[in-house]
Amino acid sequence: MNIPAINAVSDWNPQLFRELKGRLKWKNLAIATAISLGAQLILLLTFLDKIPTRLSSYSRHYCLKIQDYKCLTDSADNPLINWQLWWFDIFLWLSFIGTFGLLLLGTYMLIGDLAKEERRGTLNFLRVSPRSTANIFSGKLLGVPIFLYLGILLALPLHLFAAMTANIALSQVFLFYLATVVGCIFFYSAAMLFGLVSTWMGGFQSWLASGFVASFLWFTTVRLDSYGDDAVWNNPFDWFNLFNPIHTLVYLLDSPPSALEHIAAYFNLSDLQTLQWFSFPVAENVTGFSLLMVVNFALWTYWIWQGLSRRFPNPSATIFSKQQSYCLFACCQTTILGFTLQTPFHQHLNLQEWFSSQLRLVLILDALLFLGAIAILSPHRQTLQDWARYKLQRSPKKRRGKFSLDRDWIWGEKSPATVAIALNLFFSCALLVPWILLWPSESNKTGALLGLLFYATMVLFWAVIAQLILLMKTPKRGIWAAGILLAVTVLPPMVLGLLSVDDYPAAWPWLLSSMSFLAVKNTAATSLVVGLSLLGQALVLALSHLQLIRQLRHAGESASKELLAGKV
Repeated sequence: MNIPAINAVSDWNPQLFRELKGRLKWKNLAIATAISLGAQLILLLTFLDKIPTRLSSYSRHYCLKIQDYKCLTDSADNPLINWQLWWFDIFLWLSFIGTFGLLLLGTYMLIGDLAKEERRGTLNFLRVSPRSTANIFSGKLLGVPIFLYLGILLALPLHLFAAMTANIALSQVFLFYLATVVGCIFFYSAAMLFGLVSTWMGGFQSWLASGFVASFLWFTTVRLDSYGDDAVWNNPFDWFNLFNPIHTLVYLLDSPPSALEHIAAYFNLSDLQTLQWFSFPVAENVTGFSLLMVVNFALWTYWIWQGLSRRFPNPSATIFSKQQSYCLFACCQTTILGFTLQTPFHQHLNLQEWFSSQLRLVLILDALLFLGAIAILSPHRQTLQDWARYKLQRSPKKRRGKFSLDRDWIWGEKSPATVAIALNLFFSCALLVPWILLWPSESNKTGALLGLLFYATMVLFWAVIAQLILLMKTPKRGIWAAGILLAVTVLPPMVLGLLSVDDYPAAWPWLLSSMSFLAVKNTAATSLVVGLSLLGQALVLALSHLQLIRQLRHAGESASKELLAGKV
């Protein structure tokens, strides 16, 4: 297809021109148009079929009602239709389908495209091009899902018409559009970064990522923070609400006509407006919540693009440098702590239990983040071997063969990630300790601080174990590291659960598992058990770190011998 506008793009973004030129064929345009218009027609016909024509044989959902939910009828005994409600439901379904379609299909397309480029070898060609990483990947972001964008654009007229007919403020609709666009940029950027680091999956990564996005959107839309009648509604996991553009539609519940009250069933998120950050109400109105969502998406999109700019030119580099990880974790921990320091709104809530629950949720969320940090910061064998050889050659003769904890462990590009993980862990705990000390006097502060100590030891053990595995000569070390860490973290609690070992009163077996920080509160009275368990974990951590140092020394000496033999 020869379109002047597309040809003009070639100077601004050659990658976008390449994507559009390869995809924009008349046949493909016709198929995309037919799918979009056909889907809209099917949706309209489905809702037309729901309009009641006789009360005896059709649903009364869309008829105008009076007291006792009796439908109003005309002189011919036909029900009067509530067209506002009818169009409102069409608006909602178009919003759901459009948002889920954009995020799921766009994620799948982008990762699949990168996998295809890797198989063909053209991804290496892009790496040596003079264009910047931002220019190349923005071209992919705009060009690869072009037919998806076309389908959404064709559905916009119907969506806007449905909103206006349902008396929905256009300002609220455009805030939803803004949140969706920024959300797409975030998810697409994350998809491209995941596509770069998962080329070894052989095409399965696109299905895995789109499945994860589908699950995430589904659970955050239905209700992420549901824990039963005694729910702790305000908790650190409220952060995830800011990653779902659908939540901007919740504010349509503010002052709907009486006939539209049924839409609460779509969301089941009436408590979203109680969301706080450092006890400051940030979600009282749709404008504030939408702007907060946009800022959240923009912040983490920035960090994703930092990872893209670092990993794309050098596939062997870690996703983030150690310097970047400190700033990144500062952002993460500040955000998590902000959503932790919320005011509980439920009546008859045990504040002591509420504080303990908040801490448990914070540590679980932090544990997931640190597992991700271990994956993105830990270098592999060749990088560690080069670093170890360099350290041995640079060390003074009297210290030859020793690895002191100097600046290189903190800032170095090729050094092990254990010290960087430890520093990030220290920053995380340093934020939590003052909060724990400010708990009410009746709270179990000692148990909470001990749990934090167990948690820190456990995370450091994960980091050392992962680095030891990545230093092995075994092929596919990354898969081995992920599998062993998964076994260490999941299997012990699973076995204890299958054996019906309760965390109270027999909590000591849980102290030997990855959930030790959750079981400390039930063994606070038996200080000997807690002390021995903590001492045992510290001893295992120390021995593991000594083994890592020994392996690094051996790898550095082996590399030095090979280098000297080559010179001779």
